[in-house]
Amino acid sequence: MRKILAASFGALALCVAGQSPAFAQFPPQGFTADPANPAIATATYTETPKGVGGAFARITFPNPTIDVTLYYDCSKKKWVVIRHYSNIPPELGYPEAWPVGGAYNSGPPPGSKFEPGDRNRAFNPTTGQNFLHHKGQWIDVKTGQVIPEPKLCPEPAGAAPQPTPQVGMVTPGPTIKLSGEVGWGGSRNGFEDFNFNGSGFVGGVSGQFNFPIGGNTYAGLSVSVLGSGISGTLPDPTTSNIRLLVPIDGILGMTFTPGGLQWPLSVYGFGGLAVGSVKVSAAPFSDTETMAGWSLGVGTDIQLTPTVSVGVKYRHFDLGNNARFNVFPGATSLVSERGDMVTGTLSYRFPISQ
Repeated sequence: MRKILAASFGALALCVAGQSPAFAQFPPQGFTADPANPAIATATYTETPKGVGGAFARITFPNPTIDVTLYYDCSKKKWVVIRHYSNIPPELGYPEAWPVGGAYNSGPPPGSKFEPGDRNRAFNPTTGQNFLHHKGQWIDVKTGQVIPEPKLCPEPAGAAPQPTPQVGMVTPGPTIKLSGEVGWGGSRNGFEDFNFNGSGFVGGVSGQFNFPIGGNTYAGLSVSVLGSGISGTLPDPTTSNIRLLVPIDGILGMTFTPGGLQWPLSVYGFGGLAVGSVKVSAAPFSDTETMAGWSLGVGTDIQLTPTVSVGVKYRHFDLGNNARFNVFPGATSLVSERGDMVTGTLSYRFPISQ
């Protein structure tokens, strides 16, 4: 059984101005920060702590009590023991687990415990939350949110505040982004020596893998499957319909929060291979062929929550020429397809555990 007691040793928690703040400042596992001064943390053990040492584990003493008080030392960026009390008689050879002056690393978020054998993962048995420690920050694995830590040390004089990572767009680790999109497109079609325009709806889904590459920039790879009603018709009539478009894109983007906007904004460019299914018909004849080319475009997302964003995307595509269309019996026809589309997007993203 472990009880947590509060204490006030605020005078001992002074940090030297001008020193860099530590990234991980939660108290060690099992300690509770003083609400009045989060740089002080205390713990009281009323049973022999496990994992302290073999000699300690062999001690037998009724109703042991061990009181420990720590404070956060900004120069060491560690928690230092400033008080240690035990009612275990010295003659029992009790090896002091928390010696005064001892320095210890920070722990996981309050209420959670390190996963066995992995100090970069923690679990809160009360809330069921799983946490991942990455680049000095604890992250909720399910939501992607950074767990805010107390600011125990002053910022260096004149130093600009560090930007907060835009979780979900530029996360401390890789993310998967799933999107639905719907919009309108136009095409410029070619059939033999004739050129004509088409238009129609477009909609589908995409999966995207993003990873940070430095600062607020990220790169990624995306695969989309877009159904299309884009079609155009010649007077004779011959109709060309882009039925399906599958772009495979490389992505490069950045995330920032513009002045006056409360949500992070992501702006990105993309481009790569595009494969389409095109049907050309001249009643009563028709043929459907696969065409391959390229596409490129730009997009932007506004992140409404750590996992949900809305945005808009523009894409230009060019499926090239295909001379294998057998629209009319015994003859082949040359078909070309290119065009543009604008879609609105709704996306959900989540971090990949590392």
